[in-house]
Amino acid sequence: MKIKHDAKWFFVEQDPNDRIKSTTRRHALEGDNQSTVARVVREAIQNSVDATLSNRKTEVLFRNQTVSSEAAEEFARLLDLNGNESPLQRLSRLGLKAGNALERLRKLDPNSIEVFIIEDYNTCGLGYDSKDGKDRFDELCLSFGQNRTEVDGERGGSYGFGKEVYEEASDCNLFIVYSVFEPSRKGQEIGSHARLFACATFNGHEWKGGSYKGRALFGVHKKNDRDQIECRPLVDQQAHAVAERLGFEVRARDDYGTSIMILGAKMEMDEVRDALERHWWPRILSNQLSVELWHEDEAQKPPEPCANTDLKPYIDCYEMLQHDIKPKDTLQERKHILQPVNGSQLGSLALKGIEIDPEADDDDEDELRNKIACIRNGPKMVVQYFDPGGRGDGNFTGVFVSHQDAEKALHLSEPPSHDSWNPESRRIQDAYLNKPDKRDQAKKVVESIIKRVKSHAQQFRKDLAPVTLPNPVPGTKKLARILADLMSVKGLGPITPPPPPPVRF
Repeated sequence: MKIKHDAKWFFVEQDPNDRIKSTTRRHALEGDNQSTVARVVREAIQNSVDATLSNRKTEVLFRNQTVSSEAAEEFARLLDLNGNESPLQRLSRLGLKAGNALERLRKLDPNSIEVFIIEDYNTCGLGYDSKDGKDRFDELCLSFGQNRTEVDGERGGSYGFGKEVYEEASDCNLFIVYSVFEPSRKGQEIGSHARLFACATFNGHEWKGGSYKGRALFGVHKKNDRDQIECRPLVDQQAHAVAERLGFEVRARDDYGTSIMILGAKMEMDEVRDALERHWWPRILSNQLSVELWHEDEAQKPPEPCANTDLKPYIDCYEMLQHDIKPKDTLQERKHILQPVNGSQLGSLALKGIEIDPEADDDDEDELRNKIACIRNGPKMVVQYFDPGGRGDGNFTGVFVSHQDAEKALHLSEPPSHDSWNPESRRIQDAYLNKPDKRDQAKKVVESIIKRVKSHAQQFRKDLAPVTLPNPVPGTKKLARILADLMSVKGLGPITPPPPPPVRF
């Protein structure tokens, strides 16, 4: 049965007074040295954490899925990809690589089309945010680089770059959003409880005598009060029906949350798991985040930070801070409560010496060695693994967790990628434009955290005696493996008892 809906594609025309092309927006996150998978994982979880309902646990699901060749035609029809104004009609102008998902859909390529789906639960969805007076749908799908300095300091994001992260992961720069939320009496689509929309960013181009930025939206075309065309999402039953046929898990009316489908994207689940463990282990360990990984209909191994040997010393440091555990040996473990700045508490630092395997390859030094995991206490994401520098004979790890007093300043000091703290951030200047005292205090808070964490870590490394694992006798590792194999009897069935000892002569 065919589903009728009112959505179609809308390409944003070039403004003669605004020559910025949409493709330049995709460069906003360059230079952060993160992989595409890490960016998606950090951004997706951060958005979900920010939207989590009060006193609820953030739940997120990641799934690799394919649109079979049999379903590809229906997929293309539902997204009106064969319409006169669809991206497929302009495919040669959009600057996409050959063999992308749109091209495969046009050809109905027998090879399956891959999508990557992100679903969150116990969140508020993309409705109207009465607390901020903003429409969450507009923030994700339409706004760009908002630099919202007024948002709650406990939140992780505020720049509006999430769409660029999802488009970057797509081989055709396109993603689809499906969300259910509490109906609102404000904003657009008043009274609706579900929305479905598609966003894409292509090259700016000429088409049929017009000049276009490359920004493309898929939704319902409506005229506003100024007689301008606006592209708005499908709502309620149409949204649910199209979502189901596209391959989304359909949500009940009270099943608040957001599902995102990135077209032409496949993430290796081992990489997704590694990124989750590396960047979100504090929130997972605090039992505030659970994540499921799926490949098609098969559940994959979930993230297990405690089983990650690279993270274990960081987790030990975190436990020292969270449970106020005293260091056993101040030469091998230390804790510092950073001195306040003008009455503002900064946070706490834990440091721990680590053992080094003498047989380890020196050229393959672990990138997490001699680093500080910098964590904001609100989102509980590792913002970065900071290298404090300094020299010493020993090796260490450390964890810094910010105090509530410092959350706002640190939040404002972060770049779009949220992977560092910079006291000279433009956002600090903007937030306190007419409040120089507060501006200087925020800068001082960030400067002091960086300076004192670095100083304590360098001194600890200088005092730290090297600790190594016992140097094994040559060949013992190989012998240990042989003995382990001999002693392993799983699946071998009954063991034949040894023969009796020979009769003495």
